[in-house]
Amino acid sequence: MAGQTSVKPLILFNVDWTNFIKNVAALTGHSPTRGLDASGLKLGGYTRFIAALGEFQSGKALNPFDTLKSNNHLLRHLFFGFLVSGSTSLIYRIMELTDLNVTSAKAKDKGRVAVVSGTLEEWKAAIITCLDKSLVRNFELRWVFNSCLDIFYSAGLRNVFDDYRKKGLEDQTYLLEYKK
Repeated sequence: MAGQTSVKPLILFNVDWTNFIKNVAALTGHSPTRGLDASGLKLGGYTRFIAALGEFQSGKALNPFDTLKSNNHLLRHLFFGFLVSGSTSLIYRIMELTDLNVTSAKAKDKGRVAVVSGTLEEWKAAIITCLDKSLVRNFELRWVFNSCLDIFYSAGLRNVFDDYRKKGLEDQTYLLEYKK
């Protein structure tokens, strides 16, 4: 099934760091990255932006990892989209189970192709929902959201999902479990 199903990054957010730092510093009197700069951490662009937004909002230097874990509303500023192909039921399940934006068309062979997009906050909620143990029987849905989560991890956004751990399954996919 995963052979016919695919996930391709389509819409990726890009930060204009030069203008962001320069204009925030000019308007607020301080850099939105001073806590990040002082920490010496080498964070990816998306993670760095969320941490900088937390500092911008609070007006003080913050621990970037605390900001990533406790400020889900900041995830609304990042927007991502994927081109997803698969069965008709897959696309309808995504529409039914998530708040992601889905625009789909009939595939030339069979099934559907969809542009699936949303804020990082919406993607986080969708991934957690679709990788829950209650949906363990839906391999295609799990495979798609495993692929999306892996893309977010490779983009440096692993810390956004820090409260969850992967639980591997025999079919080489995984579920997410809340760390207690």
